[in-house]
Amino acid sequence: MSVSFHPVAAIAACLVAAPSLAGIVDTYSVGTGQFHSSVQIDFSTGDGYLFDVAWSGSATGMDLLQIIDDAMDASAFQLVTDDFGWGAFVSGLGVGDSYEYGTGDFWPDVENYWHYWIDDGTGAGWESSWSGASDRMALDGSHDGWVFILPDAPQSVPAPAAGAIALLCGGSEACSRRRRRPPALTP
Repeated sequence: MSVSFHPVAAIAACLVAAPSLAGIVDTYSVGTGQFHSSVQIDFSTGDGYLFDVAWSGSATGMDLLQIIDDAMDASAFQLVTDDFGWGAFVSGLGVGDSYEYGTGDFWPDVENYWHYWIDDGTGAGWESSWSGASDRMALDGSHDGWVFILPDAPQSVPAPAAGAIALLCGGSEACSRRRRRPPALTP
């Protein structure tokens, strides 16, 4: 009995046996309108949720969260804000079973608050917002990110199909190898 080694099967077996890591758990499309922005919410557990938000006219980062809140059932999305006199402060966000609340009262030991990140869709990437969500004007194609406790930018959102194919191919010739026919014998 001979045993053959197939690299794609071996990589697939490793993927099944590897523990699952936190990442984007689910994606949602909400709202109506001609413009689209994404809102990503990353919890301290590493679970993230991505919302494609459609809107018309003008919208702030807070408006995008309000569109999500209005479109979803109260058991599926929770938005808690506090007003300290200088605008709305996002203190609690929840998606499904994930919920975290904090007002920064443990800072600097623990950054228990929602960090607000923005990306205007120009290719520059995420940057920490210098203004609050009530003052930040959303642009068509812009991205807003909310990360609890960690001061890191929102996690990357890979293209699942392309990433899986690249991982399965493993950079080897396994996906491009063709069987060659032996040369024909001439009499």
